[in-house]
Amino acid sequence: MGADELSGKVALVTGAGRGIGLATAAELARLGAGLVLIDRQLTVEALSLLSNVSEDGRTAVGKRIDLADEDAAGSLKKLIVRLPPIQILVNNAGWLRTRPFLEVPLDEWQHHLDVNLTGMFLVTQAVVPGMIEAGSGRIITVSSELALTGGINYVAYAASKGGVIGFTKALAREVAPLGIRVNSVAPGPTVTPMLTDMTDEYTEENRLTIPAQRFGTPEDIARSIAFLAGPGGENYVGQVLSPNGGVVI
Repeated sequence: MGADELSGKVALVTGAGRGIGLATAAELARLGAGLVLIDRQLTVEALSLLSNVSEDGRTAVGKRIDLADEDAAGSLKKLIVRLPPIQILVNNAGWLRTRPFLEVPLDEWQHHLDVNLTGMFLVTQAVVPGMIEAGSGRIITVSSELALTGGINYVAYAASKGGVIGFTKALAREVAPLGIRVNSVAPGPTVTPMLTDMTDEYTEENRLTIPAQRFGTPEDIARSIAFLAGPGGENYVGQVLSPNGGVVI
């Protein structure tokens, strides 16, 4: 992909403080996009990226918003109205806890839904009117290969990420005639802080069970997202790309 193929576009990325979100923001910026980064905590790395983008004269905005908070909808609307039009939306914010199904408390189940589904709904609903007015836009959701396969001790997470795929396909049908392309990326085992902090699955033994015999990196996922955001994604509608090293074949 050319270094300027997203020049003049503004991308909003949620969960942009680290991991896949930060790598995606960096890749979109490399391709020329301006950035709006949303996270509960904007890291030093995210702020540094915004500083570099701003120095190039592009849009560079960071906002701390907890998408599970009841005030998130109001904060998003206030943010969107003062921003340049958003042409690319990456719904990446996510939350994960693992435990056996019968031990999952209701509040933990609900928090998975609040962050992984409702937060995505709120951001998308805030951004889509501008895309409709422009007659174009790209929306990329981040699901998980666990939504395709399931996983022991991942019932709440897999259910919420399965909802992300259903959301993606339904919205894609609704807005494709309006020039808006909606697709999803469902990463396989990827070395991100969210997962390595929560699970014990990133072992050498587990790596060797993957056909590619490697864990994914945030940069792997970022390149798939950038593809869908760029010219190559024009004829993708409601699709799920799953860079997973062969875990799902």
